[in-house]
Amino acid sequence: MKIAGLLVPKVVLLLLLLLLSVIIENGEADIGVNWGTYTIEGKPPTKVVELLKQNNISKVKLFDVEPNIMNALKGSGIDVMVGIPNGMLSLLSSSPKAARSWVRHNLIAYVSAKTPTNIRYVAVGNEHFPGSYSGKFQSYVCQRFSTYRKRWLR
Repeated sequence: MKIAGLLVPKVVLLLLLLLLSVIIENGEADIGVNWGTYTIEGKPPTKVVELLKQNNISKVKLFDVEPNIMNALKGSGIDVMVGIPNGMLSLLSSSPKAARSWVRHNLIAYVSAKTPTNIRYVAVGNEHFPGSYSGKFQSYVCQRFSTYRKRWLR
């Protein structure tokens, strides 16, 4: 079947229709956004959180833990996914002390606060691994993920 000039397998269409029917049946769906911080003229984090809430956006992915953003998200009811920057993967996978410190300062400090930030997920790596990285970070993600998980669950 062709849609907009693309050949789409019938199985994919069937899965999309099934997903859509589940969303429609439940009457609601969560909407999330990526919140990048590399901008020329960024809005204050408190204003961005206000805009997210006004637009019923209930989930946000941060590519790094930025204290002003994390504090603005405290008590907002917005689910947060934080990313461990790619540049930190080597250090965190080779140093238990560095990994504990990262968890303490970037997760525990926010989830255990009097008014917590609702951190629901941690992305190991802050972006995908295109061919230009030549697999440089894959061993840290694939082989070390269980190590991170064990350290965080202590």
